[in-house]
Amino acid sequence: MSATTYLAALSITLALEVPIYAIELRRAFGGPLASGARTGLAVNLTSHPLGFLAIAPLVYPLLGAGGSLLAVELIVWIGEAGLVWLWLQRRPGTIGLISLLANSVSLAVGFVVLS
Repeated sequence: MSATTYLAALSITLALEVPIYAIELRRAFGGPLASGARTGLAVNLTSHPLGFLAIAPLVYPLLGAGGSLLAVELIVWIGEAGLVWLWLQRRPGTIGLISLLANSVSLAVGFVVLS
């Protein structure tokens, strides 16, 4: 993945996922939107580089482009949900669904925009 493509993917991810985390964490648990936005920003700035700069190059030779993207997204989803749960210590199922929503939206939009 080129630096330009990576930065575009990260930008799309942050633009979409941070507001989703902010809104959905507030809806589920209360608290300010800013707190949810900070949570979304923190988990994405952790998971995105690990997923796409560390894990993807390892699994790409084994799974190809499509398979490695799905594998990375699965790992990122579980990782983000786990991080949010560690911070909030509340309803893991709800957090898992919020993370799934955020990651599904950014994957779908990113796929369309970057294809």
